[in-house]
Amino acid sequence: MHSPHFALGDMVTWESQANGVTKTKTGTIVGIVPAKMTVGRHIDHVAALHAQHYDASALGWSCARYQVSYLVAVSMVSRTGKRRPRQRLYWPRVASLRPVEATS
Repeated sequence: MHSPHFALGDMVTWESQANGVTKTKTGTIVGIVPAKMTVGRHIDHVAALHAQHYDASALGWSCARYQVSYLVAVSMVSRTGKRRPRQRLYWPRVASLRPVEATS
């Protein structure tokens, strides 16, 4: 099975699981991580240049992935419903990403 290919600015959605809870996340591709490169080496290209816009605390600093992968920025909303000033960066598995259809 071929991995989906996305471009900078594409909207994507995926499901993640933690502590027995499944959440659907939707965000924008803001970085393309080359194959066999860890996100830790690539993050300087995105987050360090735009630290005021992105929160990288949710990134896993794991091993390199064998295929091209993507950094996705997700807008966060506080418990009071107020949008937070910085978007959180995620490095989801490519196989779980789905394109979000544009609405007119």
